[in-house]
Amino acid sequence: MRAGLKIFNRSFSALIPRGAGVTGHPTLDQPFPGVTSPNVEDINTAFSKATQITKLANGMRVASSEKSGGMCSVGVVLDSGSRNEKNHKEGVSHFLEKLSYSRTRKYESPEHMLAALEPFGGMYESLHFRDVAVFIVSCLPDGLDTATDILSQNLLHSQFAAQDIEAARESIACEIEMFKMGADQEPIVTDLVHAAAYSNNTLGHHKICPISTLPYIGKSDLDGYYKANYVPSRMVLVGVGVEHDALVKSAQKYFPSVLNEDTSDDSVAEYSGGYCYKHDNEPPPSLVLKNFLLLHTSLSASNHPLIRMTTM
Repeated sequence: MRAGLKIFNRSFSALIPRGAGVTGHPTLDQPFPGVTSPNVEDINTAFSKATQITKLANGMRVASSEKSGGMCSVGVVLDSGSRNEKNHKEGVSHFLEKLSYSRTRKYESPEHMLAALEPFGGMYESLHFRDVAVFIVSCLPDGLDTATDILSQNLLHSQFAAQDIEAARESIACEIEMFKMGADQEPIVTDLVHAAAYSNNTLGHHKICPISTLPYIGKSDLDGYYKANYVPSRMVLVGVGVEHDALVKSAQKYFPSVLNEDTSDDSVAEYSGGYCYKHDNEPPPSLVLKNFLLLHTSLSASNHPLIRMTTM
Protein backbone atom coordinates (compact mmCIF):
# COMPACT_ATOMS: atom_id res chain seq x y z
CA MET A 1 0.00 0.00 0.00
CA ARG A 2 2.81 2.46 0.85
CA ALA A 3 4.49 1.80 -2.52
CA GLY A 4 1.18 2.44 -4.27
CA LEU A 5 0.80 5.75 -2.43
CA LYS A 6 4.29 6.85 -3.47
CA ILE A 7 3.58 6.06 -7.11
CA PHE A 8 0.28 7.97 -6.93
CA ASN A 9 1.98 10.98 -5.33
CA ARG A 10 4.63 11.09 -8.06
CA SER A 11 2.00 10.76 -10.78
CA PHE A 12 -0.22 13.46 -9.27
CA SER A 13 2.63 15.94 -8.77
CA ALA A 14 3.64 15.54 -12.40
CA LEU A 15 0.26 16.95 -13.45
CA ILE A 16 0.90 20.29 -11.69
CA PRO A 17 2.86 22.79 -13.82
CA ARG A 18 5.96 24.19 -12.24
CA GLY A 19 5.41 27.53 -10.57
CA ALA A 20 1.69 26.93 -10.10
CA GLY A 21 -0.13 26.41 -6.81
CA VAL A 22 -1.34 23.11 -5.43
CA THR A 23 -4.46 23.26 -7.62
CA GLY A 24 -2.51 23.86 -10.80
CA HIS A 25 -4.17 27.25 -11.29
CA PRO A 26 -2.35 30.62 -11.17
CA THR A 27 -1.72 31.92 -7.66
CA LEU A 28 -4.13 34.56 -6.30
CA ASP A 29 -1.67 37.41 -6.83
CA GLN A 30 -1.70 36.76 -10.61
CA PRO A 31 -4.55 37.74 -12.99
CA PHE A 32 -6.49 34.88 -14.58
CA PRO A 33 -5.85 34.53 -18.32
CA GLY A 34 -8.68 36.01 -20.39
CA VAL A 35 -10.47 37.51 -17.36
CA THR A 36 -10.70 41.30 -17.15
CA SER A 37 -10.05 42.74 -13.71
CA PRO A 38 -13.09 44.63 -12.34
CA ASN A 39 -12.88 48.38 -11.97
CA VAL A 40 -13.60 49.08 -8.30
CA GLU A 41 -14.43 52.74 -9.01
CA ASP A 42 -17.09 51.77 -11.55
CA ILE A 43 -18.65 49.36 -9.02
CA ASN A 44 -18.71 52.05 -6.32
CA THR A 45 -20.28 54.56 -8.73
CA ALA A 46 -23.02 52.12 -9.78
CA PHE A 47 -23.73 51.30 -6.12
CA SER A 48 -24.01 54.96 -5.12
CA LYS A 49 -26.47 55.61 -7.96
CA ALA A 50 -28.64 52.66 -6.98
CA THR A 51 -28.71 53.55 -3.26
CA GLN A 52 -30.33 56.67 -1.84
CA ILE A 53 -29.52 57.89 1.66
CA THR A 54 -31.37 60.46 3.78
CA LYS A 55 -30.54 61.60 7.32
CA LEU A 56 -33.55 62.45 9.49
CA ALA A 57 -33.76 65.15 12.13
CA ASN A 58 -33.47 62.55 14.93
CA GLY A 59 -30.10 61.35 13.58
CA MET A 60 -31.41 58.15 11.96
CA ARG A 61 -30.15 57.44 8.45
CA VAL A 62 -32.48 55.93 5.86
CA ALA A 63 -30.96 54.01 2.93
CA SER A 64 -32.83 52.25 0.15
CA SER A 65 -32.45 50.48 -3.16
CA GLU A 66 -35.36 49.78 -5.48
CA LYS A 67 -33.67 46.77 -7.12
CA SER A 68 -35.52 43.65 -6.05
CA GLY A 69 -38.16 41.11 -7.04
CA GLY A 70 -41.73 40.83 -5.82
CA MET A 71 -40.81 41.04 -2.13
CA CYS A 72 -39.20 43.80 -0.12
CA SER A 73 -36.95 43.69 2.94
CA VAL A 74 -36.82 46.42 5.56
CA GLY A 75 -34.33 46.32 8.39
CA VAL A 76 -32.63 48.33 11.08
CA VAL A 77 -28.90 48.11 11.74
CA LEU A 78 -28.27 49.14 15.35
CA ASP A 79 -24.83 50.31 16.48
CA SER A 80 -24.93 48.37 19.74
CA GLY A 81 -23.87 45.04 21.19
CA SER A 82 -21.94 43.44 24.03
CA ARG A 83 -19.09 45.90 23.42
CA ASN A 84 -21.33 48.65 24.87
CA GLU A 85 -21.86 46.95 28.24
CA LYS A 86 -19.20 48.92 30.14
CA ASN A 87 -21.74 50.71 32.37
CA HIS A 88 -24.19 47.78 32.56
CA LYS A 89 -24.33 44.23 33.88
CA GLU A 90 -22.38 41.86 31.68
CA GLY A 91 -24.74 39.69 29.65
CA VAL A 92 -27.59 42.20 29.29
CA SER A 93 -27.20 42.30 25.49
CA HIS A 94 -27.56 38.48 25.42
CA PHE A 95 -30.92 38.88 27.19
CA LEU A 96 -32.00 41.50 24.64
CA GLU A 97 -31.08 39.10 21.87
CA LYS A 98 -33.44 36.50 23.34
CA LEU A 99 -36.14 39.14 23.84
CA SER A 100 -36.15 40.31 20.21
CA TYR A 101 -39.69 40.53 18.82
CA SER A 102 -41.27 39.87 22.21
CA ARG A 103 -44.00 41.91 23.95
CA THR A 104 -44.17 45.60 22.98
CA ARG A 105 -46.45 48.55 23.69
CA LYS A 106 -48.64 47.70 20.67
CA TYR A 107 -48.12 43.95 20.16
CA GLU A 108 -48.87 41.57 23.02
CA SER A 109 -46.77 38.69 21.66
CA PRO A 110 -44.70 37.52 18.68
CA GLU A 111 -47.85 35.82 17.39
CA HIS A 112 -49.59 39.20 17.14
CA MET A 113 -46.70 40.52 15.02
CA LEU A 114 -46.89 37.53 12.71
CA ALA A 115 -50.65 38.01 12.43
CA ALA A 116 -50.10 41.63 11.36
CA LEU A 117 -47.59 40.51 8.71
CA GLU A 118 -49.63 37.55 7.47
CA PRO A 119 -51.66 39.50 4.85
CA PHE A 120 -48.37 40.59 3.29
CA GLY A 121 -46.65 37.19 3.43
CA GLY A 122 -44.20 38.62 5.95
CA MET A 123 -41.64 37.21 8.36
CA TYR A 124 -39.03 38.66 10.72
CA GLU A 125 -35.60 37.77 12.08
CA SER A 126 -32.69 39.31 13.95
CA LEU A 127 -28.92 38.87 14.07
CA HIS A 128 -26.75 39.93 17.00
CA PHE A 129 -22.99 40.49 17.10
CA ARG A 130 -20.50 42.09 19.49
CA ASP A 131 -20.83 45.57 18.02
CA VAL A 132 -24.03 45.57 16.00
CA ALA A 133 -27.56 44.13 15.95
CA VAL A 134 -29.67 43.70 12.81
CA PHE A 135 -33.47 43.46 12.75
CA ILE A 136 -35.13 42.46 9.46
CA VAL A 137 -38.71 42.19 8.21
CA SER A 138 -39.45 40.78 4.74
CA CYS A 139 -42.87 41.10 3.12
CA LEU A 140 -44.77 42.25 0.05
CA PRO A 141 -44.17 45.94 -0.79
CA ASP A 142 -47.70 46.83 0.35
CA GLY A 143 -46.66 45.86 3.89
CA LEU A 144 -43.94 48.51 4.19
CA ASP A 145 -45.79 50.52 6.84
CA THR A 146 -46.55 47.43 8.93
CA ALA A 147 -42.93 46.26 8.67
CA THR A 148 -41.57 49.63 9.81
CA ASP A 149 -44.12 49.74 12.63
CA ILE A 150 -43.01 46.31 13.93
CA LEU A 151 -39.36 47.35 13.77
CA SER A 152 -40.02 50.57 15.69
CA GLN A 153 -42.05 48.71 18.33
CA ASN A 154 -39.16 46.32 18.95
CA LEU A 155 -36.46 48.96 18.92
CA LEU A 156 -38.25 51.68 20.88
CA HIS A 157 -41.20 50.22 22.79
CA SER A 158 -40.29 46.76 24.15
CA GLN A 159 -41.99 46.09 27.50
CA PHE A 160 -39.76 43.36 29.03
CA ALA A 161 -42.51 41.59 30.93
CA ALA A 162 -41.44 39.44 33.88
CA GLN A 163 -42.47 36.16 32.22
CA ASP A 164 -40.54 37.05 29.05
CA ILE A 165 -37.40 37.84 31.06
CA GLU A 166 -37.62 34.51 32.89
CA ALA A 167 -38.11 32.69 29.57
CA ALA A 168 -34.98 34.41 28.23
CA ARG A 169 -33.05 33.44 31.39
CA GLU A 170 -34.06 29.79 30.99
CA SER A 171 -33.12 29.85 27.30
CA ILE A 172 -29.65 31.24 28.07
CA ALA A 173 -29.17 28.70 30.90
CA CYS A 174 -30.04 25.85 28.51
CA GLU A 175 -27.64 27.28 25.94
CA ILE A 176 -24.80 27.35 28.48
CA GLU A 177 -25.65 23.81 29.61
CA MET A 178 -25.45 22.61 26.00
CA PHE A 179 -21.93 24.04 25.76
CA LYS A 180 -20.97 22.12 28.91
CA MET A 181 -22.30 18.90 27.37
CA GLY A 182 -19.98 19.28 24.40
CA ALA A 183 -22.14 21.10 21.87
CA ASP A 184 -20.54 23.43 19.32
CA GLN A 185 -17.68 25.12 21.18
CA GLU A 186 -17.03 27.86 18.64
CA PRO A 187 -19.04 30.57 20.50
CA ILE A 188 -17.11 29.81 23.72
CA VAL A 189 -13.72 29.87 22.00
CA THR A 190 -14.63 33.08 20.16
CA ASP A 191 -15.61 34.70 23.47
CA LEU A 192 -12.31 33.69 25.06
CA VAL A 193 -10.11 34.88 22.21
CA HIS A 194 -11.79 38.30 22.18
CA ALA A 195 -11.36 38.58 25.96
CA ALA A 196 -7.64 37.89 25.50
CA ALA A 197 -7.26 40.26 22.55
CA TYR A 198 -9.01 43.22 24.20
CA SER A 199 -8.42 42.56 27.91
CA ASN A 200 -12.15 42.55 28.68
CA ASN A 201 -12.78 46.05 27.28
CA THR A 202 -15.28 46.84 24.48
CA LEU A 203 -14.92 43.94 22.03
CA GLY A 204 -13.52 41.82 24.86
CA HIS A 205 -16.81 41.78 26.74
CA HIS A 206 -18.41 38.35 26.69
CA LYS A 207 -21.21 37.96 24.15
CA ILE A 208 -22.51 34.96 26.10
CA CYS A 209 -24.02 35.95 29.44
CA PRO A 210 -21.69 34.83 32.27
CA ILE A 211 -23.13 32.41 34.83
CA SER A 212 -22.17 34.90 37.57
CA THR A 213 -24.65 37.55 36.33
CA LEU A 214 -27.30 35.29 34.76
CA PRO A 215 -29.54 35.05 37.89
CA TYR A 216 -29.37 38.77 38.65
CA ILE A 217 -30.26 40.54 35.39
CA GLY A 218 -33.73 42.07 35.69
CA LYS A 219 -36.05 44.58 34.09
CA SER A 220 -34.20 47.62 35.43
CA ASP A 221 -30.94 46.38 33.88
CA LEU A 222 -32.61 45.78 30.53
CA ASP A 223 -34.36 49.16 30.58
CA GLY A 224 -31.09 50.94 31.42
CA TYR A 225 -29.17 49.42 28.52
CA TYR A 226 -32.16 49.71 26.16
CA LYS A 227 -32.69 53.43 26.80
CA ALA A 228 -28.97 54.21 26.51
CA ASN A 229 -28.33 52.32 23.26
CA TYR A 230 -31.61 51.84 21.38
CA VAL A 231 -31.89 55.40 20.07
CA PRO A 232 -32.52 56.56 16.45
CA SER A 233 -29.12 58.27 16.15
CA ARG A 234 -27.50 54.82 16.44
CA MET A 235 -29.80 53.27 13.81
CA VAL A 236 -29.82 52.92 10.04
CA LEU A 237 -33.14 51.98 8.44
CA VAL A 238 -32.48 50.03 5.26
CA GLY A 239 -34.98 49.03 2.57
CA VAL A 240 -34.55 46.90 -0.53
CA GLY A 241 -37.32 46.76 -3.10
CA VAL A 242 -39.04 49.90 -1.76
CA GLU A 243 -39.37 53.48 -2.94
CA HIS A 244 -37.04 55.78 -1.05
CA ASP A 245 -39.59 58.54 -0.39
CA ALA A 246 -42.08 55.99 0.96
CA LEU A 247 -39.44 54.55 3.31
CA VAL A 248 -38.45 58.02 4.56
CA LYS A 249 -42.11 58.87 5.19
CA SER A 250 -42.60 55.61 7.08
CA ALA A 251 -39.45 56.24 9.18
CA GLN A 252 -40.62 59.73 10.11
CA LYS A 253 -43.98 58.30 11.15
CA TYR A 254 -42.74 55.47 13.37
CA PHE A 255 -39.36 56.75 14.63
CA PRO A 256 -40.07 60.05 16.41
CA SER A 257 -37.61 62.92 16.67
CA VAL A 258 -37.62 63.25 20.46
CA LEU A 259 -36.52 60.17 22.38
CA ASN A 260 -33.92 59.07 24.90
CA GLU A 261 -30.52 60.73 24.77
CA ASP A 262 -27.66 58.61 23.42
CA THR A 263 -25.62 57.74 26.52
CA SER A 264 -23.98 54.59 25.15
CA ASP A 265 -20.33 53.81 25.87
CA ASP A 266 -18.36 54.54 22.68
CA SER A 267 -14.89 53.78 24.03
CA VAL A 268 -12.33 52.96 21.37
CA ALA A 269 -11.43 49.26 21.28
CA GLU A 270 -7.90 48.90 22.69
CA TYR A 271 -6.10 45.85 21.33
CA SER A 272 -3.80 44.36 23.96
CA GLY A 273 -3.08 40.88 22.63
CA GLY A 274 -2.50 37.82 24.74
CA TYR A 275 -3.90 34.35 25.21
CA CYS A 276 -6.67 32.66 27.14
CA TYR A 277 -6.65 29.00 28.16
CA LYS A 278 -9.57 27.05 29.56
CA HIS A 279 -9.08 23.53 30.87
CA ASP A 280 -11.87 21.15 31.80
CA ASN A 281 -10.77 18.45 34.26
CA GLU A 282 -13.78 16.32 33.40
CA PRO A 283 -14.71 17.02 29.78
CA PRO A 284 -17.96 15.44 28.53
CA PRO A 285 -17.52 12.24 26.46
CA SER A 286 -18.79 13.98 23.35
CA LEU A 287 -16.04 16.63 23.56
CA VAL A 288 -13.16 14.67 22.05
CA LEU A 289 -11.55 17.51 20.09
CA LYS A 290 -9.36 20.33 21.36
CA ASN A 291 -10.48 23.78 20.23
CA PHE A 292 -7.93 26.34 19.11
CA LEU A 293 -8.54 29.78 17.61
CA LEU A 294 -6.05 32.36 16.37
CA LEU A 295 -7.15 35.99 16.12
CA HIS A 296 -5.25 38.71 14.29
CA THR A 297 -5.99 42.35 13.47
CA SER A 298 -7.21 43.12 9.96
CA LEU A 299 -8.75 45.88 7.88
CA SER A 300 -11.87 47.79 8.89
CA ALA A 301 -15.22 47.33 7.15
CA SER A 302 -14.74 50.67 5.34
CA ASN A 303 -11.55 49.42 3.68
CA HIS A 304 -12.17 48.21 0.11
CA PRO A 305 -9.21 45.73 0.16
CA LEU A 306 -11.08 43.90 2.95
CA ILE A 307 -13.38 42.33 0.31
CA ARG A 308 -10.39 40.94 -1.58
CA MET A 309 -8.83 39.66 1.63
CA THR A 310 -11.97 37.85 2.82
CA THR A 311 -12.38 36.06 -0.53
CA MET A 312 -8.89 34.63 -0.16
